[in-house]
Amino acid sequence: DMAMERGLPLRELFAGTGLDEPDLKDPSRMISLEEEYRVIRNLQRHCGNEAGLGFEAGSRYRFTTLGSLGFALVSSPTLRKAFEISVRYADLGASLIRVVLDAEGRDLRAGFKENELPADLRQFAVERTMAVGLTIYRYLLGRPVIPRAMDFTSARPSDVGVYERFAGVTPSFGMPKSSAKRRMAPWKSSTAIAMWSRLGIMGSWRSATRPGR
Repeated sequence: DMAMERGLPLRELFAGTGLDEPDLKDPSRMISLEEEYRVIRNLQRHCGNEAGLGFEAGSRYRFTTLGSLGFALVSSPTLRKAFEISVRYADLGASLIRVVLDAEGRDLRAGFKENELPADLRQFAVERTMAVGLTIYRYLLGRPVIPRAMDFTSARPSDVGVYERFAGVTPSFGMPKSSAKRRMAPWKSSTAIAMWSRLGIMGSWRSATRPGR
């Protein structure tokens, strides 16, 4: 959707990957890391230096997007446990990047091992993973989740509005490491499950099939 909204045809988005439009609807189609890298690079090339591109991508994720990982998150007894599950089983979700959790009093800091990725993909990957986390935990809590701090190793872009609008905080740029700090909040999974059941989300969740990667 992001590509089409920006005037990038699917054939150009998928250039060099071997993917085509029917693959988007085929749950058995395995998408390799190299194919995902190529898709991201094609999108970045088309969009130039658009700030917050990864953030926008991550903000579009929903529980059903994460399949079995999403169900595990909503079934977690505490928000901290949900964080731990999201890190332990990150390969089942959207993340291209390893995340390390570090408790700091009542806060939880998520650090990103971006040096393990090609340099041109790091900012997109960090942004997308941050945004997926914020989006999912907003659903878990049923209210906005505003980070206490967000740090990026990348240079400050000319427009930081996309980060402020989505996250509610102005990030720090040019930092030694990329990370996000959040305050732990009380949360009961039974309450969340009951709410989503009324909204009809749980049924679609159980029937959803996660596309392979």
